[in-house]
Amino acid sequence: MIVRDAEQTLGACLESVKELVDEIVIVDTGSLDKTFDVAFRFTENIYYFQWCDDFSQARNYALEQVKSDWVFVMDADETLSESAQNWLKELKPRLHELPAGPVAIYGLNQSPGQTPLSKRMLFRRWPGVKFAGRIHEQVVSDDPKMVDIYAPELLLQHRIPDPEQLKSKSVWYLRLIDEELAETLEPNRLCELWQYRAWALIPLGRLAEALTALEQSSQAYALTGLIDDTGARLLIQRIHLLLQLDEVEGTWEPSRQLTSLWPERPEGWFYEAYALFWLGRYPQAKLAFAELRQKGVPDAEVAILEARLALVEGRLPNGLTLLEQVYAEQPTRPVGLQLLRAQLLNQQWHQAEQLAAQLNLGPDWRQRLNKLPGWSSAERRFL
Repeated sequence: MIVRDAEQTLGACLESVKELVDEIVIVDTGSLDKTFDVAFRFTENIYYFQWCDDFSQARNYALEQVKSDWVFVMDADETLSESAQNWLKELKPRLHELPAGPVAIYGLNQSPGQTPLSKRMLFRRWPGVKFAGRIHEQVVSDDPKMVDIYAPELLLQHRIPDPEQLKSKSVWYLRLIDEELAETLEPNRLCELWQYRAWALIPLGRLAEALTALEQSSQAYALTGLIDDTGARLLIQRIHLLLQLDEVEGTWEPSRQLTSLWPERPEGWFYEAYALFWLGRYPQAKLAFAELRQKGVPDAEVAILEARLALVEGRLPNGLTLLEQVYAEQPTRPVGLQLLRAQLLNQQWHQAEQLAAQLNLGPDWRQRLNKLPGWSSAERRFL
C-alpha cells in the first residue's frame, strides 16, 4: 500500500485483510495526520517515500520492500468485502496450482452507485512485473505472456470522499493526468487517461469538458482495434453525461452504437428506447422495448418509460396502471411526478390533488408542473 493522510480510513481497510495476509507493507508519501499510528497497529513494515508526482514510482518502491511470493494491492479508502475475504481465504492455499511465471488476478472495485471497475489486484511477484502510469497506476509485465485471471468474486469496496475532498483531489489529479497526456502516444493508455480526465472534471461541475474528454477516450479506444467491455463503458458514460447536460437527443448515436456492438447489454436497448421516445419515433421505441422484454429486465425505469410512451400514444389507462404499480413499490418524487401527470391526463382530479399534497408541491402545482425539467416536447403538449 501507499498512503497519505489516511487516518480516517486506513484502520477499516487493514482490518478487512489482516487475517488473510502474511505481511503488510505500507509506504507513506508524506502524511501530516495520524496515519503512521494507525498503520503501526497492524505492521512494523512502514517506509517513507519522497513524493514525486508519480504514483507508479511510489508503488514500485513499496513492491521492492515485499518478501512474499504474491502481492495484493489496496488503497487506504478501500475495504475487502466479506464475500471476497472468504473467497481469498479459500484461494490462498491453492495459489501454487496456478500457471508458472507472471500471473495476475483481476478483481472488481465498487464505488457506491457506480459500475464496478476491473483491475489487477493480486499478482505473483516476478521479474519485470511492476507498476506503470503517473496516475491510476496499473500492474504491467515485460513478459507479453503474462497470464490474466478474472475473478469477480474479488470485490473491493471503495469509499467516496466528501464533496470538498473530492474537488481538491480532482484538481490535483487533473494536473497529473495532463502531464502524462502530454507525453503519451500509446492508444490504450490514451484511452485510459482521457477517461480519467473526464472523471476528474465531473466533481468540478465541468460536464461539457468531461463529455469532450470521453469522446477523446472513445477515439483512442477505436485505435486499439478492440471490442470489449471498455468500449461499452465509455458509451454508457457518454450517455449519462449527455442526460445530465439535458441533451437527450444526443444520446441516440451512442445508444445505437451500444446496441449494435454489444446487443447483449440491456442498458443499450433502454437508452435507445429513451432516445427514440424523446425524438418522437414511437414505433422504433417499441422495437427497443421488445428487445428489453426478451432479456427479461424487470426494471422500474423500463416500466416508467413504457408508461410514458403509452400516455403520449393516448393509451391513458395503460400508462396510469403501470405508474401506479411502480409508485406503490417506489414512492419517490420523480415517480410521483410521472404518476401525477398520468392522473391529470386520466381526469382523476381528486387523486391528483392528494398526490400533489403528498409530494409537497405547493398550491400552484398545476401551473408549475409543465415547466419542470424532464418532459419531452410531446409530453409538454399533452399537459
